[in-house]
Amino acid sequence: MKRESMVRMLAPPAPRCFDDRLTWLSFCESAALEQRTDYHPGPLLFKRGVIEIHNAVDTAAPRDPRTPPLLVEKGRVVQFNPEFDFCAECTPAWRAQMVKAKRCEPTYLRDLLTEKEPAS
Repeated sequence: MKRESMVRMLAPPAPRCFDDRLTWLSFCESAALEQRTDYHPGPLLFKRGVIEIHNAVDTAAPRDPRTPPLLVEKGRVVQFNPEFDFCAECTPAWRAQMVKAKRCEPTYLRDLLTEKEPAS
């Protein structure tokens, strides 16, 4: 499967600083094409070893963005990377505009995709 397809299947909803989902997907696809397989700052996270597959992708079913899907590619699990730094390419002018509009959320992916500890 091509990386562009993986990104389209795995990408969570766009952060609010992106005007729409298509712009977000285009940005993520470009980043995925430049990403090396075992280099993790990109949008795709490749994991080796035995991992319990609890939320495999069903492209026909809507999914809850809080439960990230998994793909299995050549024996490796592929997920959208919660540490993907989508802010790295942001210009100072755009950042200032998004901060003013309260649409700047640098921890968006980490907050959305990282499992939270249950409240005690």
